[in-house]
Order: sequence, then structure tokens, then C-alpha cells
Amino acid sequence: MEEKLAIIMSGGGMKSSYGAGVILALAEKYKITEPFLLICGSGSAGVGSYYISKQYKSIRNIGTNLVSSKNFLNRKRFWKIIDIDYLIDVIFKKQDPLKEELIYKSKTKYLIPALNKNTGNIDYFDNQNKMDIFESMRATKAVPIAFKINPKIKIKDSVYCDSLVSSRAESHIQKAIDFGANKILIINNISHQKSGLNNFFFYIWMFFQKCKKNYYQTEKKLSNYKIPRNVKLFILCPKSKIRISTLNNNIDLLRQTIDQGYQDTISNNKLKSFLK
Repeated sequence: MEEKLAIIMSGGGMKSSYGAGVILALAEKYKITEPFLLICGSGSAGVGSYYISKQYKSIRNIGTNLVSSKNFLNRKRFWKIIDIDYLIDVIFKKQDPLKEELIYKSKTKYLIPALNKNTGNIDYFDNQNKMDIFESMRATKAVPIAFKINPKIKIKDSVYCDSLVSSRAESHIQKAIDFGANKILIINNISHQKSGLNNFFFYIWMFFQKCKKNYYQTEKKLSNYKIPRNVKLFILCPKSKIRISTLNNNIDLLRQTIDQGYQDTISNNKLKSFLK
């Protein structure tokens, strides 16, 4: 049977710089540049987009020099700690422009998940089905509270934002299999994603949302999904604790985290066997 590789990257805010290192190693050392399927939610969507367009130098430049700007992330700016509009409209469109036409032409099916606030479901924007790459990234990255108290990114007839379910890599295993993937590499930027203060604030925020009932039903359904025996699964996560936090854009820590992801990838013998 032909092996169809899917790569699924988790979110994690600035911890997604770990995944940037992983994806660079996959492209540069393993020569994996066109997987069958790529799914990137939340903080990893920018990395995934530049990976699909094969702008590897941009991944490093954005992941260190550009996102370290206080215009993008400033913890003293409590009303908008992280400015997703600046990331999309300035960094991705002007400072180091994303070649969006390469994403739409890519042989790799690229999916970006986001929470549909009308339904409580997770919707997927598809590069092969009329995706607007910039608005799709804006939707998946629109984290409640840290970006806006109640973000509403309008796409067609629905409004979207980030969520814990769309950010978790494991949430998208079923979707990858539904599309035909039989070999799945999960890149987890956070080893223990169900803990932490950020998640606590998200659950408080979700308590006030009209879609909360359907959201929790979706979360339960996806967490109980049984992976078929014929599907190979490999989960790559940090070997040692990442020093950077979700809302920390210190340039030295960003570089260290990218390097950590890169080294973890090229030194993992089990991963090498899985990819072969």
C-alpha cells in the first residue's frame, strides 16, 4: 500500500518556534518538502504556510527577528498582548511576504483548523478549496483574551477564532485519516497541553460562549477517536523542557527553541526509521 504521510503541528503560541525547527529539519535534512497532507492550527499556521511555499529562510527570519518585535507581542500591553493583525498584515504581507500563490498550487493538501463560533465545530480551511490563506491564518491564530477578549474573524457567513481543540495536534488525526493518510507525524510543541494558566483562561472564556455545549461535544468526540491498526503514528515532542513560554518573544529564547526542535529531529533515530 502506498504510504501517504500527514504532518500535524500543534499550536502553542511562541512555543511553536520548536515546531519551526522541526519542520526546517524535515525539509533540509530529510528532504520532506511535499508531504501528502499538512494540518497546522493556531501558532503553527504561519510556520506551515511558509513551509508549503518553501520559504525556509523566511521561517528563520520571521521566527526570530520579526516576531521578537514589541509591535507584535508586548506583555505590558495587557489589552492586546499579542497582535495577530500586525503579524498577518505587516509581517506576513509586507516585511517578509508569503508567496500565497505557491500555497494554492502546492501538491500538498494544506488544512488550517479554527473554531466556528456559530456552531461550536472545528472547520478546516483548505488550500485546494478556495482558501484565503491570510484570513485562514488570522482565524486560527485569533486567541481569546490575549489578542482580543472575544475575537470574531468573519469568513463567509461564519465567525472564527482559536481554541484548545483546534490548537491540539491530536484533534486532527481523524481528519487526516479521512483524507487518506496512513502515516502520521505529530509535532507537539507542548508536551502536556491540558495543563497551564493559558488553558485555564480559555475555559473561563468558553463558559460565556453560546457554542460551548457543541464545542465540548466536539472535544469529547475527537479525544475518543480510535486510530485504525493500519495507520502508523509517530509523536515528536521536546526531549527537554522548552525555556520559552507561550507569550514570550525574547529573540535569544526563540533562536534556542528553533535550534532545539531542529536538533531533536535530526538526532531521533526512531523518527528516522519511521520516515523511511
